[in-house]
Amino acid sequence: MGLLVMDGDGTDTSYIAAHHELPIATRSLLEDPGSQHSSRSQWVQIADLIAYAAY
Repeated sequence: MGLLVMDGDGTDTSYIAAHHELPIATRSLLEDPGSQHSSRSQWVQIADLIAYAAY
């Protein structure tokens, strides 16, 4: 179980649509995926840094 928060402005709704296409019995997200600007969240900034370093 978990939440999915991505860096963005919320205009890309493809993640929400993909989440709704999953069978309810196998969904592990507590809520629809959401977007948040990295300038407002240290956790999103950390995830960006880790993804950049791993790349």
